[in-house]
Amino acid sequence: MAKKCGLAMLLHKIFVSEKQPTVEEAGKRIGMKYDTLYSRLNNRVPFRPEEVRDLLRVCGDVRVAAWLLEGSRFMAVERPDEDIVSGRSEGVRRLHKSATRTVIEAVDLLREVERAISDDKIDHNDLREISEALADAEQALGALRAHINARAPVNRGG
Repeated sequence: MAKKCGLAMLLHKIFVSEKQPTVEEAGKRIGMKYDTLYSRLNNRVPFRPEEVRDLLRVCGDVRVAAWLLEGSRFMAVERPDEDIVSGRSEGVRRLHKSATRTVIEAVDLLREVERAISDDKIDHNDLREISEALADAEQALGALRAHINARAPVNRGG
């Protein structure tokens, strides 16, 4: 069997290991047979662009979008749910959760930097860990910005 590409590995992890959703559920939602989807997850058959788009919609996991955008000047950010925009109490809780996640990711980033510099040198492993923590913090901050912008009244000027 051919070596799995990064996207197939990531989707395999999400659908098979984490079951968010399961392979069966994802296949049903996009109109693909279990065997067909599983062969793509195992890299026996490459994904078509339309299938990736459909899986991204069904999966709802920002890691897939982040993988697709990796190395570009773009960043994956989750769109806020409608209830956040409408101001219902669940939406307010989600906004608070998004802000809290931003702080936690920033603390994790600081922790990685502190760990890396503790021996007065930063090696390639340290840089990788810092970079991953930074990407998580950027994504959390971008999602928070999207939530806030969705709640902000539109400024029509004047």
